[in-house]
Amino acid sequence: MFFKNAVRRVAVSAAVVAATMSTLVVPAQATVSGCNVDTCILIKGEGLHVDHIRVGMDAWTLERDAHFRIWGGGIDMNTPRKTYSWNRHIHFTLELSRSVPRGTKFCTEGWEHMPDGSLKSMGLPCATVTG
Repeated sequence: MFFKNAVRRVAVSAAVVAATMSTLVVPAQATVSGCNVDTCILIKGEGLHVDHIRVGMDAWTLERDAHFRIWGGGIDMNTPRKTYSWNRHIHFTLELSRSVPRGTKFCTEGWEHMPDGSLKSMGLPCATVTG
């Protein structure tokens, strides 16, 4: 009788451990990010599926009159010119909602619009989707 109860306890414990472990599995994320100088890029998704690409200013950067160029994975575009500020959550989000090949590299370059009409680069970060 003691042996049967011990075997039963071990079996129940193993089932509990297996159930617990199955809930701890986290799917591979396509979420990657990077910053360079004052410009940041965030690619959000799961596996090789990219939900969106967000570009904006570094968290410690003051507001800037700027625009961003985004390219990679078949995209090449400029964002609208406006006052961007990361700490005030003023950024640009490009909804992609599609899968990309492993190794797809997305880049952005921030451009500050200076009072004299010239443009000044604010950094050029890239991020690669590895799945």
